[in-house]
Amino acid sequence: MNPLKLLAQAPGNTVWDGVMLTVLGMGIVFTALSLIWFGLEILGRLTRIEKKVDAVAKGAKAAVQKAETAAAAPAAAAEADGPSPELIAVIIAAATAAVGAPIRLRKVTYVNPTTAHAWSDSGRRAIHTSHRPQREPR
Repeated sequence: MNPLKLLAQAPGNTVWDGVMLTVLGMGIVFTALSLIWFGLEILGRLTRIEKKVDAVAKGAKAAVQKAETAAAAPAAAAEADGPSPELIAVIIAAATAAVGAPIRLRKVTYVNPTTAHAWSDSGRRAIHTSHRPQREPR
């Protein structure tokens, strides 16, 4: 006979009742702790998201103010084909959002798409000429 069945069938068995009560109590406690942990994790993520959104908004506001002051500067200082102040403000806001902290834009350079691949071509050429393939003897 199975001793567990005998324990379970015995009338007024306090050992089996104690084991079942312990398992049930531990299950309830661990479930409650898991729910509390899950709730705290969600609240932590929400506050981190709010802080990041506030930082991005502050950086974008500062970028717009910088762009407005740059637009108020004399037009003679700006190049004729250079980026507009609005474009600079968008670049600063995007970089601030990506980094998560205010940034300072130092230089904006236009890259010509017809010659943009020159760097990759040069690098590829350097790699291919850096070694000499060995030929098999004939």
